[in-house]
Formats: sequence, C-alpha cells, structure tokens
Amino acid sequence: MYVLVPFTIEQVSPPSHEQMCRVKVTWIYSNQRPDLIEFWWQGASNSNWEPLHQTVIADENSATQEVELMISAWPGKLILCPRKTEGNTLLFYQPDDEGTNVEWRDFCLWRSFTAERLAERPSPKCVKPPEITGIDVDRGSIIIRWNNPEGYDEFEVELRQDDIGRSPLYYRTEEQWIRIGRLQAGEKVSCIKGIHNNALWLPGCDSPWSRERRATLPSELSYFVPQFPPGAPVAAVSRGEEHQEVVVCHADGHPMGIWKLTPGWDWEPWFRHARGPGFPVGTPVVALSRDREFMDLYAAAEDGRVQLAWWHGNPWREWIEHSDPRFPSPSFIAALARSSDHTDIFCVDGDEMMRWNWWNGPPLRGWSDIGGVKFPPGAPVAAISR
Repeated sequence: MYVLVPFTIEQVSPPSHEQMCRVKVTWIYSNQRPDLIEFWWQGASNSNWEPLHQTVIADENSATQEVELMISAWPGKLILCPRKTEGNTLLFYQPDDEGTNVEWRDFCLWRSFTAERLAERPSPKCVKPPEITGIDVDRGSIIIRWNNPEGYDEFEVELRQDDIGRSPLYYRTEEQWIRIGRLQAGEKVSCIKGIHNNALWLPGCDSPWSRERRATLPSELSYFVPQFPPGAPVAAVSRGEEHQEVVVCHADGHPMGIWKLTPGWDWEPWFRHARGPGFPVGTPVVALSRDREFMDLYAAAEDGRVQLAWWHGNPWREWIEHSDPRFPSPSFIAALARSSDHTDIFCVDGDEMMRWNWWNGPPLRGWSDIGGVKFPPGAPVAAISR
C-alpha cells in the first residue's frame, strides 16, 4: 500500500545571490490520497529539519501534482511529508533497517539534492537574423522596420539601389527601424543583420543577413537638389522649439519645403508643394504657424489669386484659392495669427489699395480695403501680433 511514488526534483534556476535556487518537485498519487503535502529541508550534516513553510493541498482530480519551491543551494535533503488533517491514517509499507516489511503510519519521503551550480546556458546566438516587417516610401526616403528575434544590441542595414555600379549603402543603428533619405526614384533592395556587441557573457558576433525586401520609390517622390533663383524670397516657420521649416519658390514655379527637428536631427529631403497652380518665378511665400498643430502658406499664383496651403499632420493640403481681388506678380503677402483660431492676411492689389482678409473658422471673411493711402502694386507688407 503506497500513498505516492518516490518524487523527483528538477532544478529550474541557478543559485541567487542569497544562495537559494528554485526547484520543481513532482509526485504521483497511488492508492491513497493525503489531504496535504508538507515540505522540509535537512542539510548535508544531518542537522535538524527546517520547515520550508509551504504546504500544498492535494489535488483530488489529478494523479500527478507538482510545485515549485525555493530551497538552499547547498547539498542536502528535500523531505516531502503527506498528511491527513483528521480522521483516517495514511499507511506506508517499506522495509526497516533489518529488511523487514513494516507498516508506517506517520512517514515522510526524501530525496538528495546536489545543488549543482547551473550556469546560464545561452541558447545559440547569432543564428536567427532579423526579418524586415515593412518598408514605407516617403518624399526622397524610405522607412524600414524589422523584428529582433534574439535581443540584438545593434543592427546593420544594407541598402542597394538600381543604379548600375553603385556601391551598397550601410548603416548601423540600435533601433528597430531606420529612415534613409536623399534617395532618387527607383527600386531599393534592403536586408538586415543583428549584432551582439559583447553583451554580458556573450562574445560579440553577427547574425546572417535577413532575406531581401524590395520597394520602389516613384519618380514623384524622388529626392533632388533644387535650384532657386538668386535672391529668391525665403519663408521660415516653426511649430515649436523642436521644429524648423523653410519654404522657397523653385525656378519651375512650385514652392518647395524642407524641415528638421532639433536637436540631433538632420534636415529632411526637399519636397514639392506640387499640386495646384503654378507660381511666377521668385514668388514670395509667407509661412505662418497658428499653434503646434497647424501651419499655413500663402502665395499669389500666376493668375493673381491668393492661394492657401495648410498642414495639420501629413500630408499638406494644397492649394485652396482665395478668389478676388487679383494681385500683381510678384506680390508680397503678410500674415499673422492673433490666436490659434484667428489669422489675418494683407496684400497690395493692382489698384494700389491695401487689402485685408481674415479667418476664425471656414470660410475666409472676404477681402476689404484698408483705405486712405495708396501703395505701389505688390509692395512688401509686414504684419505683427503682440
């Protein structure tokens, strides 16, 4: 008659700084079932038993049961004692010291524990390369994202372009994404490898390269170095202390913008404010920020009508016509924001009259004269708000 078969001990963690380690204890119930299991510890010198202060209630529905315990990391004995809380007595038959089969009514089972100093056994490293999870194209750039299957410290990115004879580009980063800018149109081929850079116990090593991923940058998003007429008027705007943006009218009649975040960021590639009307060469553009979430651009098109482009998160909304009156070319427009909900714009028309328009929610309120004085058509205007 047996309560349970001899149990097993499996060490599942290395010793801690307190010289304790975690073990998993597993046992199987036989033809008797206790109410609970007590656990004790005895050192290798046959010292007194020490209670582990962890009692497990016997599972009535399972023949096998296990528990994890924290025990001493030194050699000794783990003692398991099945108990009845009241009523029936547990019986266990086993030979005594003389080999005679004896009935035991109050008993415990024990197993030696050698407390091997299990080292951190690293799984093979630099085996699984990162895999690219996505590539997005943007103005003059691509954004590559990948996973990190082994907890790599760094990554190396290779980018090949479809230009014959051009050497690949290589980048190092600790992030799981990268933006590569100033790219011409065409097919881009990228792959990633992970780098363990002498982290903890691990010697440095590189993973194999990932599978290639391809993306095509269309011609309308191609990066190029724009050429501006000498002395072309420049507009600058900032949404906050971390942002700078510049807009200049290109020689082909389309305003172009470039921006950066500070500190520590490079200037992003130039991009076209491409849709909408053409603008005369050298057209002054005025830029305005009402708050951190909005930017506005104003310029007079070839037909003399004032146009508005505005930003409230990418992409730019381009362009909206602000109808009559018509202004000569070139015309200098002034704009100011009295609050995040109110803007005013000013310009001198072909009749030498100062014109004013304002906005505090769509639509603009319409042009009106600021009479009394005449100015040269298209004369530069300045505006300020306290």
